[in-house]
Amino acid sequence: MTQLDTSIVQSALDVHNSLWNALYDFDSDTHTLYYNDAQYNIYIGKNRGYASVNLPNLNGTQFLWITQNLNKSTYGTLQVQQARQRNEDHRITWIVDTSHGKFEYRTAIHTTSTDTGELLHGTIDMYDQYGLETVWCNDPNKITKKAKF
Repeated sequence: MTQLDTSIVQSALDVHNSLWNALYDFDSDTHTLYYNDAQYNIYIGKNRGYASVNLPNLNGTQFLWITQNLNKSTYGTLQVQQARQRNEDHRITWIVDTSHGKFEYRTAIHTTSTDTGELLHGTIDMYDQYGLETVWCNDPNKITKKAKF
């Protein structure tokens, strides 16, 4: 796999941030986002623990985009809480393949920003049968390259 095209990265980050912005927006019960020229409703989970949306890939397969569930005691939730203590905004969004009754994590998007919105760290990691590969990072030196034979 190679580094992602800039337009794909920006689209993924836009969805990622739309989900988190909806989760943190307590003034509205209805949230939508635009993806590939279509509008989609964002679902906010029970007790506002997470936000999610189903989006198609280029082949039409539906993928679940879901934020870290802040109501679950996990390492990801701990990362979000620790960032808040440092006045930073850490966000984690998972992209899950739910086709054919599966629930397979395919991608993780992590961003950490200052309280003024400056991106400190961001990665997009993709999972496949061989493991994890970082396909985008705001520090290009951290993008992994799989061995080629």
